[in-house]
Amino acid sequence: MFRKFTAASIILFILFTAACATTDSDLYDPNPSTEPEEYTSDEFAPWLNDVRRAEVIFFGSIPITILFSNIGYGIYDTLASGAGGSYSIENFTQTTSMTNDDRFLILGISAGLSAVIAISDYIIGLFEKPEDYE
Repeated sequence: MFRKFTAASIILFILFTAACATTDSDLYDPNPSTEPEEYTSDEFAPWLNDVRRAEVIFFGSIPITILFSNIGYGIYDTLASGAGGSYSIENFTQTTSMTNDDRFLILGISAGLSAVIAISDYIIGLFEKPEDYE
């Protein structure tokens, strides 16, 4: 019982002191604005814009690279097993006979390809930036 009273007293004390520490200007704005502010060009460093672009390109290309890695792995697996031309294209994307190691390999290849795409975009962007970018 005493612990509950002590905990409640501490919580009330913290809430009371926080309420007393705020000013009226913090609580009430006579002219509230609901419009978001635009980012300025100097708000972020140029390298942060490059990192954000690389992140968007990396995660945006993941689904495409997973698709092509899955198809490529299916073709490789079919040809390596000696089936040759007896398989149709539907068999290249079937995932029922895959082990977890195969799935992780496909995801690793996809992540690597997506990283190559993002890095190559960054390198191309370095050559296309204007001189006064920085």
